[in-house]
Amino acid sequence: MKRPGLLFAIALFIQTNASAQFGEPCLPEGIVFNTQEQIDSFQTNHPDCTEIEGNVTIAGDDITNLNGLSEVTSIGGDFEIGAYDGNNPNLLSLMGLENLATIGGDFSLFNNTALTSLIALESLVSIDGSFTINEEIDAHRYINEE
Repeated sequence: MKRPGLLFAIALFIQTNASAQFGEPCLPEGIVFNTQEQIDSFQTNHPDCTEIEGNVTIAGDDITNLNGLSEVTSIGGDFEIGAYDGNNPNLLSLMGLENLATIGGDFSLFNNTALTSLIALESLVSIDGSFTINEEIDAHRYINEE
């Protein structure tokens, strides 16, 4: 009579490991990152989150890297790095977004005056909306890299 219990335990273990391995959709309401600490603690606060369902905004004076977002593979809504009313003056690169493959809405880069490269977006294969780079930034600087 212990076999049904054992089979149930194995099935539960497999399902739990599959969810942990591949992550789960999360944050349908989206998320705003205004500090480096929020980015650094993302994986701790949302350990299985690889697919953010809502919009994502990153805009903060002390943001220097996006390494805490390295497990994110898709963003279901709009993705703004910088904003008309906020900027990322210390963000040098987009490293940390190497696994990002899809964006379900618009992708915008605004007021990232220190940003020198888009190389970390090599895995990005789909943007369902528009792609905008703020006109105050020299777009050639991003495109003609390495």
